[in-house]
Amino acid sequence: MNNSAAKKEPSIMVGGFVLGGAMIGAGMFSLPTIMAGAWFINSVVILLIVCFFYVSLGNIYS
Repeated sequence: MNNSAAKKEPSIMVGGFVLGGAMIGAGMFSLPTIMAGAWFINSVVILLIVCFFYVSLGNIYS
């Protein structure tokens, strides 16, 4: 049996993807907190715009 496949470690690219996903998730989670200082209507408009861009980006990759 070949032991090189069993001891294969994840690449730096996988680590970058995990870190990028964590940063994007934390950014989306913190948007309502950041918008607390803005008025409600402004916050809703900005969140809808950001939501539109995220959905559009997701559609590009699928």
